[in-house]
Amino acid sequence: MIARIYKIQGIVQGIGFRSFIYYRAKALGVKGYVENENDGSVTVVAESEESTLLAFEEYLYKGSTFSRIKSISFEEMPVYGYKDFEVR
Repeated sequence: MIARIYKIQGIVQGIGFRSFIYYRAKALGVKGYVENENDGSVTVVAESEESTLLAFEEYLYKGSTFSRIKSISFEEMPVYGYKDFEVR
């Protein structure tokens, strides 16, 4: 089990991006959360097995229909033990 925190910049607020991420995380069994930030970015905290997280990352880079991903940065973090995935 690994955990990462992602910061996604671009056109990612007000266009259903968090819902897109939520449904992909639920389908893959990823735990954590997604939330909007005041600077217009979106933060995703994700925990899962490494192979699952790599598949999840593909959705982050692809984005939703109306999103335009400018950049994604991430860093490893300690596993917290989230029980579900939620939109904050």
